[in-house]
Amino acid sequence: MSKKIAYLFAAIAYGIFLIMYVKKPLLNLLADLPESIAHVLFFAGLVPVFILLGISASIKTAPKQEKNGGRVD
Repeated sequence: MSKKIAYLFAAIAYGIFLIMYVKKPLLNLLADLPESIAHVLFFAGLVPVFILLGISASIKTAPKQEKNGGRVD
């Protein structure tokens, strides 16, 4: 259970880091575009990151199965 909480805090900290340090330079690079399109592009780029974080966290926290026919006692 503590690993899940640690992963949650790590994902939140990573999201805050991305918003603080990546969004502003990215928006400056995309300043020619309207701001709404720049936000859509930025958050569309974040979706795969959080999907991969969720998949890796679910794989690491999945219950282990024993070798006795796949049953978990």
